[in-house]
Amino acid sequence: MDKIEDYKRDLIWFFDNYDKFKRFYRNKYVVVKNKKIVFSAKGIRELKRKAKIKNLDLTTAYINKIPKKDISIIF
Repeated sequence: MDKIEDYKRDLIWFFDNYDKFKRFYRNKYVVVKNKKIVFSAKGIRELKRKAKIKNLDLTTAYINKIPKKDISIIF
């Protein structure tokens, strides 16, 4: 599988499970790889530090920040 398909698969998995994740990861960045949360972080510096420790290339992972409060977007 190529990187774009991997990214797409992880993005879909993340949003399919978003309601469950928001209970545990509010106001944190979540890093997803291969349909697993690899780690979470409170800020960008911590995210980069943890990625370095885990030897994870962040360009190959799906990253999203779960907001502190639920938001609604109206189109």
